[in-house]
Amino acid sequence: PQSTPGGAICSLTIEGRPGGHAAGAVVSFGHVFADGDLPAGAGLVLRLADGTALPVQADVTVRHPSGAARHAALSLRLPAALAAGALLPGTLARGEAAKGAIPSGHTATLTIGGWTLDLLTAPRTAWRSGPHELQERIAAEVPASAAGGVTSLRVVADLIRRADGTAAVDLWLRNDAVQEPTSGTAIYSAKLVVDGKTLLEQAVPHHELGRAWGRLLTAARRQPHLRFDWSYVQDASGIVRQQGTLNADVIAAYPVARAQPGWNDTFGTRNISTYMPGTGGRGDIGAVPSWVAAWMISNDRDVADYCMDVAEAAGTIPWFRWDRAKASWYDPRPNLWDRVLSPGIEETHGWTLDIAHQPDPCFVPYMLSGRRALLDNLLGQAVWCVWAQWDAVRQEGGSGLNIVNSNQVRGSAWGMRQVDQAAWIAAPDQPGQKLAQETSDAVWSWLVDRMPAWKALQGQAYGKVEGTYGSDNSALPPWQQDYFASTAIASAKRGDARAMKWLKEFAANFLVGRVMRPDFNPRDAVAYLHANIDPGSKARPLTWAALEQANVARGFSNLGGWDKSGGDYGALGLATLAGLADLGIPGAAE
Repeated sequence: PQSTPGGAICSLTIEGRPGGHAAGAVVSFGHVFADGDLPAGAGLVLRLADGTALPVQADVTVRHPSGAARHAALSLRLPAALAAGALLPGTLARGEAAKGAIPSGHTATLTIGGWTLDLLTAPRTAWRSGPHELQERIAAEVPASAAGGVTSLRVVADLIRRADGTAAVDLWLRNDAVQEPTSGTAIYSAKLVVDGKTLLEQAVPHHELGRAWGRLLTAARRQPHLRFDWSYVQDASGIVRQQGTLNADVIAAYPVARAQPGWNDTFGTRNISTYMPGTGGRGDIGAVPSWVAAWMISNDRDVADYCMDVAEAAGTIPWFRWDRAKASWYDPRPNLWDRVLSPGIEETHGWTLDIAHQPDPCFVPYMLSGRRALLDNLLGQAVWCVWAQWDAVRQEGGSGLNIVNSNQVRGSAWGMRQVDQAAWIAAPDQPGQKLAQETSDAVWSWLVDRMPAWKALQGQAYGKVEGTYGSDNSALPPWQQDYFASTAIASAKRGDARAMKWLKEFAANFLVGRVMRPDFNPRDAVAYLHANIDPGSKARPLTWAALEQANVARGFSNLGGWDKSGGDYGALGLATLAGLADLGIPGAAE
């Protein structure tokens, strides 16, 4: 995306919540930036319709190779009181940066069992630091005596102090140090007191290993809702574009869901599927979850709140593995596997995990909130995507990180989605980013290296990711190729030259050719299955015409109708073509 003249970058509208907001209230959020829109050293403002420029505190969390901001945690102050439902439209633009003293003061203590942690005197590292807001992280190991005898429980708290006099704590209890001598289920009580007010008092009789929970706690009024410029956000971050409208009853369902009994339970799943291998009709799997798509389409406050709630609940998924000695998520190399490192964790607590059907609950919510705890969740999930692949097949290519080799293609798609997103939006000093980046580098390099061999293997209709399907790979689901294409397209949009090469020189031959070739039925482009290997002869169809003939012979073809294209297969195919067209791939737009 290109910014407009005069330093303008994109639009942003602030919407008042019920009860309204006082003049000077601090508004905190996150944002992505296209390369060059916010160069190193540039300040940021929100320019209002009357010409007023509100200084924005921009704490850059990661930069493009050029040095320009890629993502930043932002904060500003309301210029006047904002009533419920009132809108304050503006434009994020380059301008004079926010100036002034950094907020200080307040008191905050956390008590777990008989152990007390003073958040103001504990060692802290800054995340946001400027005149509008100071956010600092406190990380500490909970003594076994306070955690039911286990040594695997950690406190990770983000202490937030704002210029409007308010304070907050994003408090997380993470029971994820899986290889401690006494790792196991923690039992404890937690109490948080900020400025003399008790914000949390919670008994936790059963906190299983591999899981976390957290809440953003404050006595202050909830911050205003933000309406983002989704066209800009989608282009700058590479996420799939969403268009259209939502019926009012669809939007109305989100606040109803949030009012369900148990929604705010400590380990509540908030509609994340606990049995991840389940297929069909699930809104939590895909290039983005259905609720994030609804947020992008509607910009609605209730939908946005739902998205943030689910991102918070993602901490309860038992895929977190912390290496206390290295202060990072566990690196599985050279040949460790999750079921060896932490046997049975992912099949307990009512969860069954599956890399091929995992959701993406945290990328967009972190990107637009700047909430550091959600980045922790995102990185922990990305590292699990490496753990979840059997160590023996990860060794292909020599990296020990190959999560595509011998995987279901849908598993490859969603695993690489998580890895690529985490590597792109996190700075190298964040735990797990280095592993995510190395995995991304290893896989895309390996895929590019495999192109000549796979062209020879697949024949005229080359362009497919080799993977496993069924017991003999005799059939190939083209919709899984669309899944992988969505990940590759997003990575290419974010500037990965290897993903672009893969798409342009290899994958597009199949993804575009299945629609455009005169010797292949375009209706079969989005059929449920394609013929892949003949069950008897073990031969592959090596021309487009032979592939079509095999599809007809095996009952996979739509012929002149659409009987073999139920579900969303047509929409997936169109989304692939749209993404390829965005990248300028020849033939995709036609």
